[in-house]
Amino acid sequence: MACGLSELQKWILAQAGRRGRIYYTDICEGYFGWQPVRPIERYGETRQRYVMGTWVEETVPPEKIGQIVVPAASIFPGSK
Repeated sequence: MACGLSELQKWILAQAGRRGRIYYTDICEGYFGWQPVRPIERYGETRQRYVMGTWVEETVPPEKIGQIVVPAASIFPGSK
């Protein structure tokens, strides 16, 4: 029986430690090197939202910076 973590598990824990949260799209792109069909949109320091007919620029909380805006939007070829 094997003991210890696999390379994939170590990678996931290291990335989650840096980002605070990791999605399957991060794993598919970062660990396996798969290319998404659409670019992965991540939060920057600010973002724009459409509010009551006008665009408003907001500051993004530090814990969200680098996270995926819409995780399910980056579908990989061959995935369902």
